Amino acid sequence: MKIYEQIQEIPINTLTEHSLNTEYHSELSSSEYDLLYQDIKTNGLQHPLLINKDNVILSGHARWKICRDLNYENINVKLIECSTDEELELLVLANKTRRGSERDHIKIAKQIKLLYECWKVSPGRKSVHDAQDNDLKNRHDVALAFDKSDSQIRRYLQLLNLKQNLQNLVSEEKITLMGGVELSGLSTDSQDKFYECLQNMGFPKLTVQQIKKIIGSITVAEETKNRDNTTVTDSDVINIEEKEIKKVHKAVLTILQLKLSTTSIDQLKAIFIHAINNLEGNV
Repeated sequence: MKIYEQIQEIPINTLTEHSLNTEYHSELSSSEYDLLYQDIKTNGLQHPLLINKDNVILSGHARWKICRDLNYENINVKLIECSTDEELELLVLANKTRRGSERDHIKIAKQIKLLYECWKVSPGRKSVHDAQDNDLKNRHDVALAFDKSDSQIRRYLQLLNLKQNLQNLVSEEKITLMGGVELSGLSTDSQDKFYECLQNMGFPKLTVQQIKKIIGSITVAEETKNRDNTTVTDSDVINIEEKEIKKVHKAVLTILQLKLSTTSIDQLKAIFIHAINNLEGNV
């Protein structure tokens, strides 16, 4: 990656937003926008935008929009020469550094996944030291880039196992980060059932414990349905009969090896006679 230090002034309408910017970054809140707007209006643009050779913005989307709103005709930029992966890395890290913490957990998860891909981080890599020895980035480097622990990074990535409708609820803060992690282990069918439950409830904001209770009720309902729908074949019946007969045969052999009292023999006779009569009645 090469960043040219020379600042250029170019027509603002020749720049375009990166196509993936909104995929990985939320819009500024109204208060954040107002603060930045007033700062640029009062002090001018303090930091040039970073762009590629095609005049696509890699860092500075919010500043570019505000300068347009302030009717700037020209804007200061720095040109960057880099690969596609380096552009995407810059899209995540440069904007993260300048704009601060992203509020949307799903966008954070997507940023983390993108950085994994850009840095060729493999989930199966044996250790941090192996990656360092080969001059490669590792999972811990990703965690450091986001100022999070390795376990927190894993939780965020789990959110991407959610179906889109549940991801939307996480983005809207109707499902918390840990609530999303709980849901991420469900099958797609169970996720659909969970979403239907929330829909019927009017999409309330739930605690993790409430989410666990709903998941539990869905699991119980599915297990009951599976039991009710289980079909017992003739071969299943035959196998069960053979197993039970072998158990009885083994028990009888064990009893015959014992020295039974007269009372026990009488009890055993009564049991056999009753069993034989029942068998003959079922034929």
